Amino acid sequence: MSFRTRIVIAALVVAWIPVLVLGLLMRSVGARRLTEANDLRMQQRGDALAAAWQEDARRLENRLESLARLLAEDNAVRVALRSSRGQALEDAVVRFASAGGVGVACILDASGTILAASHFPGDAGRRDPVLAAVAGVTDAPVVGVVSLPRGDVAAVLKARRIDVGGVGVVAVVGAALAELEAVPAGGDVWLLARAEEDGGGAE
Repeated sequence: MSFRTRIVIAALVVAWIPVLVLGLLMRSVGARRLTEANDLRMQQRGDALAAAWQEDARRLENRLESLARLLAEDNAVRVALRSSRGQALEDAVVRFASAGGVGVACILDASGTILAASHFPGDAGRRDPVLAAVAGVTDAPVVGVVSLPRGDVAAVLKARRIDVGGVGVVAVVGAALAELEAVPAGGDVWLLARAEEDGGGAE
């Protein structure tokens, strides 16, 4: 190889170095921007999910308050509660769920026996202590399994222990996860989800 040829090759190599460096730099910048865009998209999705969860939790809390008022103010319901049975209680719970737009409305006694259930008419008398235990979680909804006539479904639940004229009961309201656009849970999995005031959340 002649000296001139070596000079030409060296010049070509030197000329290509800036091009290669620029290409690598552009690739690095492009990858960084793509990563930033993906991170931003995930953050936005997370913020939207947290906001939706907070709204769903507030809605369930409001419906639970309404159910507590119904139990305290409806005389026919109060009489039915004292006897732990009665069509009036079942009818009232079904009407409440229909008017309030909740898929689950249930009244249990202190031992966990279902007194009335809008989501499963005729389920009165069955013991469900796990469902009653949801009342022990006061600061967040609970994702649990609810029995429906068509089978078990995962639902977001909110419950409270209420004293109605000296009779202690557990009031439960909830909705299926699919209705709330929440994160699906397996049929045998229980999750505790908290919606933080700052917009964040953990599961």
